[in-house]
Amino acid sequence: MAPVTGMLTARASLLIPDPPSAPYTNAYLQANLVCRVVLALLANAGCWVPLRNLCRQGELAPAVFVGTVIVANCLAAANALAWRDDDVYRWWDGRVWCDLHAYLYQPLMPLYWLSVVAITRNLAQQMDLSRASPLSGRERRRKRLVQALIVFPLPVVQASLLYPISSQRYRIVTLTGCMWSGHPSWPLFVFFLAPRLLAVLASVYYAVLTWRRYSLVAQFTRPALMSNGSAASRASRTRRRLFLVMVCILVPYAPVECYVAATQFRAFFLSNGFDFHGIRQRADPFPWNTILLLPSSNLSFFELNHQYLVIATAAPVFYFFGMTGEAAGICHRALRTVGLGRVLPWLREGPASGRTDRQSGILLQAETE
Repeated sequence: MAPVTGMLTARASLLIPDPPSAPYTNAYLQANLVCRVVLALLANAGCWVPLRNLCRQGELAPAVFVGTVIVANCLAAANALAWRDDDVYRWWDGRVWCDLHAYLYQPLMPLYWLSVVAITRNLAQQMDLSRASPLSGRERRRKRLVQALIVFPLPVVQASLLYPISSQRYRIVTLTGCMWSGHPSWPLFVFFLAPRLLAVLASVYYAVLTWRRYSLVAQFTRPALMSNGSAASRASRTRRRLFLVMVCILVPYAPVECYVAATQFRAFFLSNGFDFHGIRQRADPFPWNTILLLPSSNLSFFELNHQYLVIATAAPVFYFFGMTGEAAGICHRALRTVGLGRVLPWLREGPASGRTDRQSGILLQAETE
């Protein structure tokens, strides 16, 4: 906690590099604020039941992934409400909150993409032709240990490096709120930029491997499935869901993450060597403990709206982890608890049997073991 204490006690000055002019808000910023907050809250509502079920079932990597999405959405909504327009002259300077925010938000990013690696790796292993029996209790514990070793070490390392390699105390920008910036030197490349790109490439590899192994399994089991309509229907659903997993990783996730990594690499890699005291003592272009206030005009479209990527993650989370029969029952009970059963009579009857049958077994981890 010494670095945090040092930041909290450091003297700071506010600086507006590019002062905005009135009016300080417009229809775009207002619509962006409403959409950001409402969608973040809806996304968290859709993720809550999947998170509860995943924790009960002991699925470590998916639970960490969904929990990361929920926490990131909460931070996005809070920051958007705190700095909702370009009136930087009336902004709160964010002291204490923004100092601690980096230790809350920055570790979420490696948790996000390393959880995807652990999930896709687990799916690829479950599709291995050399095994057809469920995991034993000892094997499940070993699986969770391996997933923990994949997911947690890097965020811990990054959190320990946030203070030493920070190039500025923090920045505050419209809607996005607190932003941490790293000094463009080799620690940033080794511990922040390179792992992100490697994790994305590993996710792509495991997604393709999962689909390839499933295709081999389907070839071996097709004759038996032809004589069993129920088994054939389950196999068809599994094939469709695995295909969607691969599409979600190969189409929106991997290209966007690779673009972010490439942009950061291009912007930060060229620099002098790392010098902690030099970073703290330099005053070019301004001292380290200066707090920068940046209106929306200083940001690119992606910098202003990148948090929507995590908000949009709630859609595949709900589809893959929240459409089981158990999750549907929990949602029905919650809706009846708040009194919607009086307005929607079908809630009093519970999930329809056909709907439950179609939705049962959607949880990929349980179905493919």
